[in-house]
Amino acid sequence: MYSSYPYPGYGTAEHFHEDAVEKLIEILKRHGCRLRGGQILDVGCGTGHTSVCFARKLPETTVLGVDISPGSLDVAERYRHEAAIHNLEYRLLDITKEPPGEEAFDFAYLSGSLHHTSEPEVALRHVVRALRPGGFALVSVYSRYNNQERYRNRDLLSVLVPNPEDYATKVAVARELIPDARNKSDAEIIDAYAHCHERDYTYPELVDLMEQTGLTFLEWPGLGVPAIDLKLPVSGRLVVGLSPVRRCALAEILLRQMVMITALGKKAGG
Repeated sequence: MYSSYPYPGYGTAEHFHEDAVEKLIEILKRHGCRLRGGQILDVGCGTGHTSVCFARKLPETTVLGVDISPGSLDVAERYRHEAAIHNLEYRLLDITKEPPGEEAFDFAYLSGSLHHTSEPEVALRHVVRALRPGGFALVSVYSRYNNQERYRNRDLLSVLVPNPEDYATKVAVARELIPDARNKSDAEIIDAYAHCHERDYTYPELVDLMEQTGLTFLEWPGLGVPAIDLKLPVSGRLVVGLSPVRRCALAEILLRQMVMITALGKKAGG
């Protein structure tokens, strides 16, 4: 799928990735992550937008992007070469089959990739194996509560175009029937409404998955607990006794604004 429709294409998402990486670097510095002279792993790097941002902003750091799609990596490598970025490498790898190294990386970035794997727990265990003791990982996955409209559109396409690999027809039908799809690229439509494999999580489920695979939950980047308390339309006395994980779960259910939920964790040691 991604070889035929590499996602995301260049020219559409650079600003988003630049902002996210800048914010993430500041968060990692606050937690004491070694970035200067360290190694970063981008899991499910796709066409390499985030890998490129890390490599540019941290020129003394080595970045490795891994992905299962040769077509996406071809696009990523072509852009890396044209941009003359030398501290970045790409590798074809199925993270459910093997880790990309043993205790080699200071930080692993898994945004929008783990929920597309056949065995998320196995994949995340391999990532944790690749982290140095005391290394960090950011995991971002689909939110169960905030994707209902997208799921309905996905099911609409599966009924009207039952062949799961007839992507061209799915794109045409999506543009005809789904208003939000009309301004999307072909790759964006396929990724959003016709992905061959995906699952979703609640916030506590994501934290459980991380802790089962050897990561200690640290925080939910992008939505701090104080901000949640200010936004929740419930009595403060009901919230004050909740753990940070349960506060985030409550915000996820009530606010229904986040398509993705994101957690930062740390491996023991170091």
